[in-house]
Amino acid sequence: MEEAGRDLTRIWACARRITDVQTKTDALALTETGARIYTYLRRQPEKISIAYRFLTYYLDTVGRILDQYIQYQEADLHTADVRRFQQKVRDLLPKLKAGFDEQLAQLM
Repeated sequence: MEEAGRDLTRIWACARRITDVQTKTDALALTETGARIYTYLRRQPEKISIAYRFLTYYLDTVGRILDQYIQYQEADLHTADVRRFQQKVRDLLPKLKAGFDEQLAQLM
């Protein structure tokens, strides 16, 4: 759970630094759902095994993706590869949010 908490903090910090309004909104919404899952699991530790993949894989992966997004944004790179990557992230965030929502529903 400690690592998951660090991952959530990393995701939140990245989300706050995103300058594209819709991407920032989507990333922050993802963070809010992640925090609700985390809080729920702190109160219901017997359910941690149900969310193991979420805690150990998805939070870390989202953190790494958003870190990369921020690095490109702050480097002010506008190559075709960077634009494609950023568009993929923009397209992925609502899907991840739906997955996080599903994870929360399964826990409850």
